[in-house]
Amino acid sequence: MGGRAIVCCAMVAACGSPEQPHFTQLEKGSPREKVKAALYLGTHGHSGAIPHLQLALQDTNAEVLASVIWSLGTLRSKSSLARLLPMLAHEDRDVRQAAAQALKKIEEPEAISVLEAALGKERDRWVARDISDAISHLRQFEGEVEVGEMRVKHSFF
Repeated sequence: MGGRAIVCCAMVAACGSPEQPHFTQLEKGSPREKVKAALYLGTHGHSGAIPHLQLALQDTNAEVLASVIWSLGTLRSKSSLARLLPMLAHEDRDVRQAAAQALKKIEEPEAISVLEAALGKERDRWVARDISDAISHLRQFEGEVEVGEMRVKHSFF
């Protein structure tokens, strides 16, 4: 290991992960700081952020929730599916819209029935459009199973 690599490893060990300040902001920051932290974590693709983002789904601020949901969708967090589905019924339209968009990105067809129920109740035309788009997108994955990194239709077997 070269000298630079040793110094770099020592710095990370001493300071913690570069995401740590964002985790702290997500938990304890002002709503604005939480939004910035959530967007940073989603944008930079840190899968280690998923548990922190999932905890942040308990926040009561709609802007924070929409940002957290967006990040979980961007990270394609399948483990967040059950936590995101109830967000389709949230009182804030931006939260519902973020949930529909996130579910589309996560690509789990088991969300279709909940999306269809939400579509039947949705009164905002923009949110309804995103829910409908998510349903259409997810239908292509019905009947597939994941095998490692790829999806395969059941009829293949």
